[in-house]
Amino acid sequence: MKFCQKQIFDPQTLRKVRKENKLTLDALSYKLRRIKLKASTRRLWAWEHEETYPTVMDLSKLAAFYGKPINYFFILKDIRRN
Repeated sequence: MKFCQKQIFDPQTLRKVRKENKLTLDALSYKLRRIKLKASTRRLWAWEHEETYPTVMDLSKLAAFYGKPINYFFILKDIRRN
């Protein structure tokens, strides 16, 4: 059995960086509207709890908002290959 690594979105990192910036979901939603990212409180909650995932464009805007590279929100995960 072989393994390879794949980058996957990490919702815990998204939640962690929001809390480090002392933002509630409501406050973050409001601030994101200024940078033309329409993300409701419910949508942000869903991203943080793996119900849905942000698009690459949404994630790019979030990364710029927080001053982080986009890959900051990804982790490497081992996956099995046949």
